[in-house]
Formats: sequence, C-alpha cells, structure tokens
Amino acid sequence: MRSVATLLLLAALLSGRTAAAGEATVPGLCDAIAARDGASAYVAVLEQTTVQDRVEYDGRLIRIGEIGGVRVVVTLTEIGLVNAAATTEYLLAHYPIAAVVFSGVAGSFYQIADVTVAARFEETATGGVFDANPVLLALARRAARDVDLARCTVPPNRTEMVCFRHEPRMRVGGTGQSADPFGGNAGMCDPAGGPVFGCDAPEPIPAAARPGKSDQPVAEDMETAAVARVATAHDVPWVGLRGVSDGADDPLGLPGFPAQFFAYYPISAHNAAVGAAALLRRLAKIADGRHADDVCDLLAARRWNRAVRRLHAR
Repeated sequence: MRSVATLLLLAALLSGRTAAAGEATVPGLCDAIAARDGASAYVAVLEQTTVQDRVEYDGRLIRIGEIGGVRVVVTLTEIGLVNAAATTEYLLAHYPIAAVVFSGVAGSFYQIADVTVAARFEETATGGVFDANPVLLALARRAARDVDLARCTVPPNRTEMVCFRHEPRMRVGGTGQSADPFGGNAGMCDPAGGPVFGCDAPEPIPAAARPGKSDQPVAEDMETAAVARVATAHDVPWVGLRGVSDGADDPLGLPGFPAQFFAYYPISAHNAAVGAAALLRRLAKIADGRHADDVCDLLAARRWNRAVRRLHAR
C-alpha cells in the first residue's frame, strides 16, 4: 500500500471567481501569494513548511503555515480513494482553497526517486479522468528546470547509504492512475503506524530513466484521482506530484513492489515534497514583475490558457 501521501492545499490571496447564488466563492490562485495585500490562503509541503498553527480534524493534525511565499494547509490523506476524497472535501469546506497540490509516492516505469507530474489522472474503478490545471503544470515545468532532488538515501532497516546512478528529475506530462484495492471502503490508519500507516503527516526524513511509454501510466497510486475528482467537482485547480518509490534502475536490485516501496519511500516522498515546494516558489514569483496584476486578473477569471501564454511571455 503506497501511502506517505501529503495533501498540499493552497488558498487564495486575490479575488477569486464570482460565485453564483448559493455557491461558495473559489479564490484566485494569486490569493495564496503571501507578498500580495490581503493574503488569506494556504499550500503545504511538510518538510519545508514554516508551521504557524495546528488544528485537529478527526484524529489527525492539520498544519497551517507558509512555503516559499505561499500560505499553506497541510495534512495526511491516509491510504485509499475514500480517505483522500473525504480529507479533500473537509479542507475545501473549511478553508478558502485556491488550488490543491498533492504530494506523495507512486509506482512508475520511470526511475526511482524521479518525480512525476501527470497531466491527468484516471480513477480505474469508475473510468473517470481528471485534468490537472494548465497553470500549475506550467509552473511545474519551470520548477523542473532547476529543482535539486536527492539521489542518495539510507533505506529503512539498513545502515549503508544507497545512491542512484541517475540524477533524479521531475517529469511533467502523461496520465496517472489510481486504483481502489479497498472496494469502496476507507483504509484505516494506525496512530502508531509511522509514516506509511500512521494518521499524521510524517516528520521530515533526511535524504542525503528509462523513456516514458505512452500506453503506460506515469504513476500508479491509490489516492490522487480521488483528490482530483473532488477538486474538479468544486471547480478548484489541482496538480499531483508523485515521487517514484518503485520503478526502474534500483541499485539494490529489489523485486519491485512492495520491497522497493519500503526501501525507497523516504527519498521518493522527500523529492515529491521538494518538487512541490519548488512549484510553490514559482507561484509566488507571479507577484513579481511588470505584468503581475494582469496575470493575477487572468487567474482570478480562470482564463488558464491565456495566463499560461502570459507567463511564457514573461
């Protein structure tokens, strides 16, 4: 069971989409940039979060803070589609969320410790397909240019450092898949279950390719499609970053999942969190430059493709 799934939520600092009667207002993406006047929102990577507050929901902690100039809310989704959907619903109902950034681990044909950022995610049980937000994908591509991902780790229950021959990288695009091995039931967490089976987002774990195939999912997990489904239903932008915990080029030659997962989930989760933090720093930079207000106006109006073109022009 691939858990270590941290939900990263980013709420808004500028004006959002105007709500219809009886409908909640969805904040604009710029509403999460702390440098702008009236900031009132959140995003989260636990390893790089400056925690300002903590609240508890259904036995789990929700951390509120800031990453890279973006206000954040962080919590653990727990394992499975049902838990991921319920946690996302709760956060969207209780916080002004401008976007959802989901960080965790997954299986992939890519190399272990790479970070995949799928353009869409499919929920295999229903066949539903949900597209990631174009602006968040564009920011992920920018972040991928210079993100510094770890390539060495000491796997749990081992004493020697293991380093990969390749330099891990962020790979943006393709389709991911989320399965439901629990048959529509919620997976249960254990307060003493640690970073994999526990009920709280783990403390940071220090971490000292083969070509993609179009007919294979770039990431396989048990949560992202549910988060995407809920975010899409609420018209909230989303993106998912999944560190590859079981995949290609294993220096230990372990026999795939679950052996690779338990050896490499720390470095994979770390790299996904680093990638998410890099994406958020790129988001915060939208507030800089001559055309900041123009870009933020496009984002508030949810004119995603025009906003992407304006970002490229900058």
